[in-house]
Formats: sequence, structure tokens, C-alpha cells
Amino acid sequence: MDLQDNKEAIYSTLDAWVAWERNFPIASLKNVLLALERDQQWHRVIQVIKWMLSKGQGRTRGTYGQLIHALDRDHRVEEAHEIWKKKLAFDLHVGEIRFL
Repeated sequence: MDLQDNKEAIYSTLDAWVAWERNFPIASLKNVLLALERDQQWHRVIQVIKWMLSKGQGRTRGTYGQLIHALDRDHRVEEAHEIWKKKLAFDLHVGEIRFL
């Protein structure tokens, strides 16, 4: 997937992609996210995850952990901390979150 590096372009590209899918392509998006992580494109990982969350998809501890990790790697520690406080810190079922 060839994406420009701005929120509007990424969101519209992702919207167009999923418009043709019967079901939300969470498995395909996971592969995209893994490829972006492998290439250390943290800003894009963040944009894709935030887009997924805005669609009500991927609301799991793993997704939030992946978002926090990407924010940390993108030097956005304050934003990562806010998400930790709002989404994960109060979840009594949260296990260990790994930061690489």
C-alpha cells in the first residue's frame, strides 16, 4: 500500500480500501502494521491504528499496547502516557506491556 505521510491521505486511502470489503479487514491491517513496524515507520503505524480505533475496530489491549509502543518509538512519550492512563491503567485485566 503506497501511502502519503499525512493523516488525511492515509485515512482516505484506508477508507477507500475497506469500502470494498464485506468485513473489516483486521487481519490484513495487522499485516500492514507489522510491515510498517519492520520498516520502523512509527508515524504511519500510529496513523493506521488511530484510524482503526476511529472506526471502532481493534479495541484490544494488544492494539493499545502496539499504539503506545509506536508512540514511544516516535518520541511522543507524553501522548503514550496519556493513552496508558486513559485506556490501560484502569483495566484490571491488563497484563505486562512489553516495550522494545
